[in-house]
Amino acid sequence: MKELNKYVGLDVHKDTTVVAVAEAGRAGEVRVYGTISSDLGALEKVLRKLGGGDAVPPPSRAGIT
Repeated sequence: MKELNKYVGLDVHKDTTVVAVAEAGRAGEVRVYGTISSDLGALEKVLRKLGGGDAVPPPSRAGIT
């Protein structure tokens, strides 16, 4: 099975979250995926769609900037 590496960035606000996706590698494409509601169900749905698999890895937080 081919391994897919994607990096997901989240800009979280009270009502909405903007989702960005970066493909692996230096030449990987970076794009804004879209805006979703800020509830867990919407985030899980997007992550499953992006990952294409059963497992959703836990998110990591870079910290408050």
